[in-house]
Amino acid sequence: MPYRAAGLLMALGGLVAVVGLILIGVDVHAAKQRGPRWKRRLLGAGLAVLGIWGAWFSASRPGSPFKPDVMCCYAPIPMEVGCAGNLRERLPLLEKLIAEAKLDPGVARTALAAAEMDLGRISMHPCSGPGMSAEEMTAIRDLARPIVERLRARLGEPVSLEEAPEWKALTGQWDDAAAALAVEPGAPAFDSQTQQRLADALERLLHADLPRLLGAGLLSEPEARLLELDLVRLSGAVRRARVSDRETTPTVASSGLPVPPAGESARDIGLRAESLKKILASGVAHPAALRRILASVRKDLEVLDRPASYDLMGATERAKAEQIRDAVKAEVEKLKNLLGPAPEDKRD
Repeated sequence: MPYRAAGLLMALGGLVAVVGLILIGVDVHAAKQRGPRWKRRLLGAGLAVLGIWGAWFSASRPGSPFKPDVMCCYAPIPMEVGCAGNLRERLPLLEKLIAEAKLDPGVARTALAAAEMDLGRISMHPCSGPGMSAEEMTAIRDLARPIVERLRARLGEPVSLEEAPEWKALTGQWDDAAAALAVEPGAPAFDSQTQQRLADALERLLHADLPRLLGAGLLSEPEARLLELDLVRLSGAVRRARVSDRETTPTVASSGLPVPPAGESARDIGLRAESLKKILASGVAHPAALRRILASVRKDLEVLDRPASYDLMGATERAKAEQIRDAVKAEVEKLKNLLGPAPEDKRD
């Protein structure tokens, strides 16, 4: 309860700070990337509150495809349908901002961030729903992408993945969570507050930063889907981890039985196989993203190379896992050709 109250106070304080900075003409998104950690967290909380309020306001407008009364029925509208509707409504504003002689960077970046998140979400998970077909969603995506690119160019936003603040946040939080989990088997990984902080950070990466990178064109759709799979897996590991100040119940699969290591790795590699094929077919990849993707794939391949990993699997399941392993190994070898030389690690 105290932790929740502290989070609420930070959100309210951040909202006040963001509104104040906007009123005096300060670029809030730029300010969020600089200064001490408490300042960045405060402004981040304020921007999150503004985003939630904006989504609620849009949902409550007449004619919005994201109506609360529709979502309460037995067949709720997929989130992507609401994102596509919101994105369609934002496009005239984006074009107006592009055409303005004197552009307000703060207003433009706020509009751009919302558009990039919506564009990324509908690109990563295209679907259909009440009031919108899959074809209409694809048309909105294709119409929005060049407009977003023009506004990014007008604002001078980063053109490389490594320079993007969202990528730096993604890799930093990913590495922090992985390092925290690197403990002896059975030993506590962290306390419950650290667990909640890491879990919240990973959720933001999944639902905000990763879609923005895709919407900005700094990641391809198959790269984003592969990174999403890894972040979901990492988030689950953080939530299941043993903490030092609370007893935890061992997590089991939905069947009630432990998941065999080779079965989990074969399942995840099977999910990745199609996206890996798409990257290979396109012949284009962002090296920084592909290196991280292949590092995760190699860890699963190492599990599938251990004979002991198959002890709890039947003959048919084992044969399928080995077939997937061999196919993905061949794809990984080919994908190495898309990687340039590994950059020097510039992190402190």
